[in-house]
Amino acid sequence: MKIASAFTCMGLLTLASLTASAQMVKKATKSAKTAKVSTVTHTALTPPPDPAAPAVAVPTTPAAPTAVPAVPAMTAPAAADLPATPAAPAVADIPATPSVGSPADSTAAKLDQAVAAQAKGDKAAAADALKAGADAAETQAKASKGDFKDKLLSQVGNLRALLPLLTSGMLGGGTLGKTVGLAKMALGANQISSLLGGGSLLGSASALTGGLNLLKGGLPSLGGLASGSGSSLIDGALATVGQLNTLCAPAEPAARQSLGGVMNFAKGLF
Repeated sequence: MKIASAFTCMGLLTLASLTASAQMVKKATKSAKTAKVSTVTHTALTPPPDPAAPAVAVPTTPAAPTAVPAVPAMTAPAAADLPATPAAPAVADIPATPSVGSPADSTAAKLDQAVAAQAKGDKAAAADALKAGADAAETQAKASKGDFKDKLLSQVGNLRALLPLLTSGMLGGGTLGKTVGLAKMALGANQISSLLGGGSLLGSASALTGGLNLLKGGLPSLGGLASGSGSSLIDGALATVGQLNTLCAPAEPAARQSLGGVMNFAKGLF
């Protein structure tokens, strides 16, 4: 009895399982048919492509750059990269403008060299410089157009008279210095006299000033009242001569008058 019931249950389970499997197969078959019908319907509704129509190219959107290029940094040049500003030349590097003196100034310089060489005890150098100065003074006197020519030649003779004493060592320094001082004054006076007798003084301010300075440089050898009065006259003449460069022709009468006073003073010395 129990065995019969067991077989009955097993049969029922088998039957139920078969029934369920049949239903699942039926549903799968139906789903497949439905999908096939849908595919056929879509294919039928979609028109076939026209072979004559040109293909339309669909532009592709360019891809955005993944990285933004960095802007180069503007860096200031280093101090060492900048060209150096050329330094201004030092005063010592700039050549000095050579000064151009008159023949009287050059002659006076030779006479000064004679005095300096004697002071050092160099008799030979002193004699050479004194002779050169006397020769140059004679040349200027002979070329002079003024009324001081003979007075300058007289001083040249005095200079040459000292040469034997100078070379022998018997000439005192004071005597040579005083004789040279008077000769330099004669050189200055001769230069001024020549300019006064040569026409207009315009353009001659430099030469006139040089002659006045030679006169003034010899005043200490005179000493006394003559030195003081001569210095005052020469200073006044220097002032009026300086105006020749600024006032030009209007300053010439005053310059001639002051220079005339100086020349009268010089004539009284020789």
